[in-house]
Amino acid sequence: MILHCNNCSRELHPTYSFCPYCGEAVPMRTIMSKITEEKIENPIFCPHCKKENLENALFCSSCGKDIYNRPNGEFQYCPYCGEKNRSNARHCFNCVNKFNDWYEKKGTIADKLGISGELSLYEKMNKIHYHFFFDGKITIGKDEKNKISIPCDWISKQHCEFDIKKQKFVDLDSTNGSFINRSDKNIKEKKFSGIDEFNIAGAFTFSVIKSGSFFAFRLSAVIDEKSCKEVGDIQKINSLRNHYFILINGNDKIFIRKQDGRIIANPEKLSECYSIEIQDRKFYYSEISKNIENELILKDRNILPVNWEIFEKEI
Repeated sequence: MILHCNNCSRELHPTYSFCPYCGEAVPMRTIMSKITEEKIENPIFCPHCKKENLENALFCSSCGKDIYNRPNGEFQYCPYCGEKNRSNARHCFNCVNKFNDWYEKKGTIADKLGISGELSLYEKMNKIHYHFFFDGKITIGKDEKNKISIPCDWISKQHCEFDIKKQKFVDLDSTNGSFINRSDKNIKEKKFSGIDEFNIAGAFTFSVIKSGSFFAFRLSAVIDEKSCKEVGDIQKINSLRNHYFILINGNDKIFIRKQDGRIIANPEKLSECYSIEIQDRKFYYSEISKNIENELILKDRNILPVNWEIFEKEI
């Protein structure tokens, strides 16, 4: 017999009472034949009831509780070995694994469940995309092979690049040049720390938001939109206004204002923002007004705010 979760459509073993992926209760069914118990390799144990679960489960298939929430009672079962421990224990007395790493989804747990490397999020209310990059060089140019493509004849095929490791903005011998901070002097390269705004080919201006470990930018102005229509795809160019490109070079926290989706360096009211915290190349989101704090963004089965989604379409 094959069962599927009514909520997330994942395939379920007939012995489950709850979906291990989303926590939805499994409807009661009359089962005529004897069911063989599920054999689980490398199981994790529910800290609430000690039931063995699949290693990628988020909820217990027996009691339905969140496996990554610390039990409220006097005791907890070690998710690694199943031994009974005090609820306030910092590590298991038997296998010595740390409980805080488990419940906070850090360390090896974050490696197993979390997204690493490039990530794109889409905030549906304001229709803004947030693209996070850790490594290498991010190029801008007319050619579609660039990470950021600007379809306009004023732009060279590979016009400029961002070297994330060296924290540098570099002009790639472009025909019409690159400029920073509203200067009319064409630059060859510049450290991120010295850039508050940059312009490409004298035509496209990008606003910049900086912090200690990230450099974010988005298209803020097309200098001569009327002429641009004659030599470029103005619709695609204008769509870049709804994209933030965020270059990460360490651990940091990024605040996104709910009202308009803008990235804010130092918000006055945290309750009016979402936040994305980067820790060891993993992403954690918080929404203080809804008591969501440091939730790991997962590779699969994300529990994100209703107006967010992982966005996988090309830029």
